[in-house]
Amino acid sequence: DGHHNTPLHLASKKNKFKAMTKLMELEQDSQRRVLTGGIPAVEGKYASDNSTLVHPISFEDLCYQCYSEFMVSKNHPKDLPRFRKDWIFEACLWIYDHFSPEQRRFVTLPNLPVAEYVLKNKDAHKQNGYYLGI
Repeated sequence: DGHHNTPLHLASKKNKFKAMTKLMELEQDSQRRVLTGGIPAVEGKYASDNSTLVHPISFEDLCYQCYSEFMVSKNHPKDLPRFRKDWIFEACLWIYDHFSPEQRRFVTLPNLPVAEYVLKNKDAHKQNGYYLGI
């Protein structure tokens, strides 16, 4: 719907337990397939002139594109190229925005508190301050 609610959200609002259980199974499998590349994040489509089929793009490919774009657009050419931790949520939104509308229904809209929680609790390099992988 227009509020980013999936069928699972709608079933839970109506207390439809059996529907919620089945939808959770289906959504979990679909999310796993999108995130592992089993389902492309962006479907294949023809180029604007309809002459060339553009290949589907996987979630991993979107992550690489996002990283490359952020490194070029956000780092000053004289600085050591580093990916700042405070770009994580923005990167999640960038990736989500590049999903095809059909695939967005399989992946939850990024949530800032969740991104902050993951970074706070799962960061293997907490001592590295603002940068990832340094």
